[in-house]
Amino acid sequence: MTRKTNLFESWANHLLRHRRKYAALILMLNVFFVVEAARHLVVDASFDNIMNKNAPPALALERFREEFGRDDMSVVLVEGDVFSESYLERLAALHGELADLNPDLASLRAEEPTTVQGGFEEFGEEGWGAESGGSIVDDIRSLINVEKTRLQDDTLEIYKPLDPLPDGARLKRAKAALLQDPNVVGYLVSPNADMSVLLIRTRPITEQESHQVQEEIEAILARYEALDFRLHTAGLPAINLAMSRLVTKDTLTLGGLSFVLIIFTMVFLHRRFWGVCAPLLLMIQTIMWTYGLMALLGIKVSFVGNILPGFLTCVAICDSVHFYAIFKVKRQKLALHEAIVATLGLTGKPIVFTSLTTMAGLLSFTAASTEIVGELGVSAALGVCSAMVLSLSFIPLFFLWDRKPYPVPKDGTQLGRMGRMLGWMSGLSDRRPMWIGTRLHWGFTLMVALFVVFGYGLSKLQVWHNPMAWIPADQPIRQGFDKIETNLSGTGEIELLVEAGAQADLRDLELLRRLDTLEAHLKKWPHPENGAPLVRSAVSPLNILRETHATFHGGGPESFALADTQAELDDMLLLFENASPENLRSLVTDDFQVGHMSLRLSWMEATSYMPFRAYLEDGIEQIVGDLAEVRPTGNIYNLVLTVSQLIFDLIKSFSFSLLFVGMMLLLFLKDLRLGLIALVPNLTPVLLTFGTMGFLGIPLDLSNILIASITIGLAVDDTIHFMHHFRIHFREFGDVERAIRYTLEHSGPALVSTTFIIALGHVAYFAGTIVNVKIYGGLIMVTVIFALLSDVLLGPILLRTFCRNRQPADAPVTPVETEAA
Repeated sequence: MTRKTNLFESWANHLLRHRRKYAALILMLNVFFVVEAARHLVVDASFDNIMNKNAPPALALERFREEFGRDDMSVVLVEGDVFSESYLERLAALHGELADLNPDLASLRAEEPTTVQGGFEEFGEEGWGAESGGSIVDDIRSLINVEKTRLQDDTLEIYKPLDPLPDGARLKRAKAALLQDPNVVGYLVSPNADMSVLLIRTRPITEQESHQVQEEIEAILARYEALDFRLHTAGLPAINLAMSRLVTKDTLTLGGLSFVLIIFTMVFLHRRFWGVCAPLLLMIQTIMWTYGLMALLGIKVSFVGNILPGFLTCVAICDSVHFYAIFKVKRQKLALHEAIVATLGLTGKPIVFTSLTTMAGLLSFTAASTEIVGELGVSAALGVCSAMVLSLSFIPLFFLWDRKPYPVPKDGTQLGRMGRMLGWMSGLSDRRPMWIGTRLHWGFTLMVALFVVFGYGLSKLQVWHNPMAWIPADQPIRQGFDKIETNLSGTGEIELLVEAGAQADLRDLELLRRLDTLEAHLKKWPHPENGAPLVRSAVSPLNILRETHATFHGGGPESFALADTQAELDDMLLLFENASPENLRSLVTDDFQVGHMSLRLSWMEATSYMPFRAYLEDGIEQIVGDLAEVRPTGNIYNLVLTVSQLIFDLIKSFSFSLLFVGMMLLLFLKDLRLGLIALVPNLTPVLLTFGTMGFLGIPLDLSNILIASITIGLAVDDTIHFMHHFRIHFREFGDVERAIRYTLEHSGPALVSTTFIIALGHVAYFAGTIVNVKIYGGLIMVTVIFALLSDVLLGPILLRTFCRNRQPADAPVTPVETEAA
């Protein structure tokens, strides 16, 4: 009786009959995706990508940018003897050249040069004033243009102590005055005057154009660098550019190193040209297709997207190695065409099911609150789909070139040394008696103990997110960041967008007093480590009003306060508007309906801000009330909100992955008991990996939040192949012991090969620059090892415990054609 051809065997016959057409189609798609990726793929490592664009803080940030321009700035840190004449002369020249910066940007090419008003008042109460003109620079602040107020013949006058540059006694007086000014010291100059900063805010531009501007700034700085004038870049635009460079560098470097390690590993394991080339070519094409599809769909490579090539390498290698392991056995007896058809007939179903299961788990990330997590899930799912399509088309076509038959092993069993070793391992948890109980009893007890120990490790796992910790301490951008954090005003920022209600605008004394009370309230919150105020400065229209009031009342410390009456407040606003209207506009709109308060904070990891966030929101509600709407936003606040969603996102994506994996296992195995048993080897690597993270103090953050679902994706590949073999052999023999042994002997070598290839390939990640990339590489290594051990050790324990023989164990065994992967 002729055996019925299955779907994948029919597809293989069709593919091989039309091999030239399909080979040409694959080649054209390769060229198309390479061109698409080269032309349109964008690397965007901006930290802005971590926020949910539809969340209230993100919408408030957009509103802020509409009214006041960019909320971030480039920072140039200058080390040297700040108040020496040579330092100030060089600083003035650098200030002027940066103020005139005007690179050719696509978004501004059609615009006419305009005069733009704005300021950086958040860095000092006297830091009013703005540069204007046709430059891309909206505003630039440094000691050179620090502005102060004074009365001159009963007229409010604004002047610059260092413009023109003083010398001699005048310079000494200016130095003394500035170093005694708390609004300058710590913001624009360090307390011991060994460093100062230039703060540069550009007009609204795209992220890629921001990179271009930052590169222009770096080119200018290179001309001013000297032993007594040492320059560092910092600020969010500089950090984003540095991260983009590091991501690009690590992606290319680590991809190359991983590729080399994988080649050596496969040469050692397979020792045949076709067995080495097939996984490599599949891996390369999968990555090309994935990046091409990302470019086509407008998905950018983010600062967590550099893990994508490594993950796709795992997927491609698993698919191709399983195919090759079966093909070797089939080719020992069958002709080339028949061997390929038979191999795809056996591997096609597991490849499709493992791919669909992994894709579903990855697509669950689209429900995450963080956009880059959702995009990474979509990108990885596209990669898995690409690997599946190529495994079912390119790989069978490729092995048409492998015309030489494979020899039968000398013992005639079709098993190598690895197969025999795994067969021996299958007996480690059998029912043979020990001095107490049986091996199975001890194996099951050890399994339970393992779960308890690593469950305790899981309880120690912490959520902790600090993207600056990913950048090594020896990187220039990190050094500049740390020096500003230590010596100046801190590097964290929260913006409070204040929108007046119908009852009052920002000229109303009662509303201003409430904002003044809110500021004092926020400055009371202590730093959790050193007890110093977490908020180092707060700048709003209040600063202008306090400074003006002090000018009219002697300038003593007690005079830095709001006006006593509404009439006095109106008079001061009128005087200041006449003296410097553009400075007021940088803090409040012309109609006084919208303003902002900029808080400068010490930098901490994101979860440490959560108590302050609650304190801030409670203060707004209790103090300001319904007199105005105050909406917190800015990079720190949005980062805190994002990280607070990490656990929720993890649970949501993991639950969906688990549900779909369970459904797919039941559908694939067509056996409720086997489906439930198969879930355990899929969940165990997740428990072991997270438990290891807890024991080693590796926190859960945005760079590794996906590890649970990725772990399931990798584990389910091994489990489906393992359980697929067991089901075939158990149905044939009806004997649990023999089915387990045959499964390990025939599918085990492919499981071990994929584990070694993936693990050793990820050794390359330890050569990365970005710290979280190294951690990710290590986690993938332990994950695939845990996945293998879960299948070859825990799988047999569970099968022996919960499955029963269907016929006597001594029944005769008839050899069958089995899948060898």
